[in-house]
Amino acid sequence: MTLRDSLIEIGADELRARGVKAADDPLGTMEAIADRLGLDLPERRRAWLFVRQTRWVSPTLAGRAGGAIVATRTPRGRANRSRTWYMQARTAGAQIVTWEWMLQPGRWRQGLEAEVAFAASIGAVAICLNAEPASKKSEKGTALDWRGQHAELDAYASTLRDLCDRHGLELWVTGWALPSAAPTFPWLELLAAAHVCIPQPYEVHGRAGPAYVAQVLREWREHGARRLILGRGAHELDRSDRDSWRTATQLRAHRRSSLPGLEEAWWLAQGEPPSAVVAAMLEPMVTTA
Repeated sequence: MTLRDSLIEIGADELRARGVKAADDPLGTMEAIADRLGLDLPERRRAWLFVRQTRWVSPTLAGRAGGAIVATRTPRGRANRSRTWYMQARTAGAQIVTWEWMLQPGRWRQGLEAEVAFAASIGAVAICLNAEPASKKSEKGTALDWRGQHAELDAYASTLRDLCDRHGLELWVTGWALPSAAPTFPWLELLAAAHVCIPQPYEVHGRAGPAYVAQVLREWREHGARRLILGRGAHELDRSDRDSWRTATQLRAHRRSSLPGLEEAWWLAQGEPPSAVVAAMLEPMVTTA
């Protein structure tokens, strides 16, 4: 199939999928088409920021990065509902993705449709589903652990994908770095419905380097991931698992395991990022020697 034929086919499909949103957001529609064609557009390269609290990330910083993945629903309830923040971030140049952060089995159904409607109403381009194996010893193997919950996670991801399709949104997913580290987790069910997948090789638990990142990406692709964004860590963990900011030098070393051509999504430590950290995250891609 020629590029022209692919453009016509994918463009028509995207216009049908986005409906009225295509007319309201023509740039977003063309970006989605370019993404589906796999076109490399360096001028669009974004450094996505995982935003746990909007008070830690200004709309201006979100605009400088180009994208913000903002937690709007967590196990504690709804979060980050300021429409003014989203409007200002979009005006500054950021694309917005809302974020279903670590909801547990059996607790995701109530309010899901309202969350999708909220995402559409603030001009988001996608919703990101973050489901992971339980890490607390007291929760492993219990009803609060996603391990083994294949039907439940399939229902969550497929229901959310259906709602996203209705509202002209993409479905993104994120989770642990290595699927092989949690073999009973429903990886296929999580990844199958997703437009975009964000594995998290933050390199904060001893595993590091290009070979490790390549393994992470390979395992995610083997479990169904197609379009990928690479999770990166602007944080470091101490022995208590408490996070703190990496130095600019540490960040540059960390980015040497990033792959050219993949956008990066940054996990931030608590609070406002220091200026040196921001500069190290947003500077041009550092490639492996």
